[in-house]
Amino acid sequence: SDDRPSGAFVCEEVQYPLTKGILARITSPPAQTFRYDLTVYSGFVNAPLSGVYTFVGKGCLVSFSNIICEHSDGLSTGKYTFDPTEKTPGTFSIGEVLIDWDIDTQTGQHLFIKEGSISLIANAKTYAVVFSLTCEDGRVIYGSFKGELSYEHS
Repeated sequence: SDDRPSGAFVCEEVQYPLTKGILARITSPPAQTFRYDLTVYSGFVNAPLSGVYTFVGKGCLVSFSNIICEHSDGLSTGKYTFDPTEKTPGTFSIGEVLIDWDIDTQTGQHLFIKEGSISLIANAKTYAVVFSLTCEDGRVIYGSFKGELSYEHS
């Protein structure tokens, strides 16, 4: 099998690569659930500051924040739907897309998600992520990533 990361996302018929991914466990809210941030990206360099991932340089990314899951050891296989109000398992409340973004100058495209979902298959350390999203400005973003995610937790 091919274990190399593979992936891309499409916005307005232009394809952007996704070559790396990070899964970060944030905190444990009440009710036996856990929050995760999932970020897939290319171009940026991850230069962690005090244990928290920090990007430098230029690149593209798709991030899903506050993904609620009932497992403490990583995201489980399933579908996660964007919902800015709920804090229930199977939802995420923030989605962002950066296209040709320069960290130093804060230039490029920064898009926010208003609806969509992620389908995730977790197999040991390898994740397959497929997503279809609509941005606040109406643009549609879709894509996928398959590969190992570096794992961080606070």
